[in-house]
Amino acid sequence: MAPLGLKFLFEKFPDRPKEDWVIGVFDADGRVVELDFFEQVGLAFRDESVNALQCGVRIRNRHKLLPLMQDVEFVAFSWIVQWVRDKTSGAVALGGNGQFIRADCLEMLLSQGPWVPTALTEDLEISIRLHTLPGRIRFLDRHVSQEGVETWKALLKQRHRWAWGTLQVFSLYVTSGVLWRSPMPLLKKLDLHYYLTFWIVPFIVLGSWGLALLSLLGIVRVSNHFEAGLLWANSFSFWPTMALALSKTGASRLSIPKLIVLGTLYSYHWIPLLTWAWFNM
Repeated sequence: MAPLGLKFLFEKFPDRPKEDWVIGVFDADGRVVELDFFEQVGLAFRDESVNALQCGVRIRNRHKLLPLMQDVEFVAFSWIVQWVRDKTSGAVALGGNGQFIRADCLEMLLSQGPWVPTALTEDLEISIRLHTLPGRIRFLDRHVSQEGVETWKALLKQRHRWAWGTLQVFSLYVTSGVLWRSPMPLLKKLDLHYYLTFWIVPFIVLGSWGLALLSLLGIVRVSNHFEAGLLWANSFSFWPTMALALSKTGASRLSIPKLIVLGTLYSYHWIPLLTWAWFNM
């Protein structure tokens, strides 16, 4: 919402204080199905320290394989992680669909400077700016559903934008040192640095696979001093999270192992997309 839109809202209803307004954002295909959804949103904002709120996202057409992989991704690597962050560091990020922001906080941010016009993931960019204000972003354990894309072409186009936008925010706030110099608590700073730097992990994994292949071919010699059990646990430590996510999606117990393997293979699409995004940057 542009500054003029906020100004119109405040002038249209002069009897209602600015701090009573909450702006909700939904995608065109977003649907709310839980009867107490907006009641829970309202209850969360009764806490005056809450500047913004993000709910979970589920994929509605998850009866198809590619949308199901997206649903697992949203639940395992977004919903669960956001819930944990809400209970620990407070570094919850806004994700566009199903987000709510106090109008007076939004006005304060826009008074410091306009929306970054080139930000391809403006929800992530404004999340970081919101975290620099006193107060916090909460995660609501409710969800909005949306349509998952059903072709690889559409998925790669969507995720390319996400990857590029994430790298933009990384450049704006991490490499510049702006995030580290902000007045937010240390734990939140560390978690946001970890979150915004996580794009490096796919390349580390790719490098590890490359070394393993070269070792199998006898071209290089790889050795380590860790116990085999620790290496296996570290390599597949995210599988229990994926299993928990799949159980939450309603997948049968017999199908969960197969879907975990498929979901792991599916996650590798981020490597070429991040590489592509770096070239764009």
